[in-house]
Amino acid sequence: MDITKCSGDKCPIKDKCYRYLADESEYQSYVLDPHEIKDGVFTCDLFWGVGAQQQYELIKSITKGEL
Repeated sequence: MDITKCSGDKCPIKDKCYRYLADESEYQSYVLDPHEIKDGVFTCDLFWGVGAQQQYELIKSITKGEL
């Protein structure tokens, strides 16, 4: 799958994010520092939880009529 990966620089939850853990493709694109820590609160609009990948694959199968 071709996704924009995260570099994981200074991210406290990178080991739980699919954008960081996914295998690289030949021509991989990256987003740099998508997270923010403001007033001690961590946020990331691009966080893709590892479990979310399973949900994505299921939805993809359903929309293709495979289930």
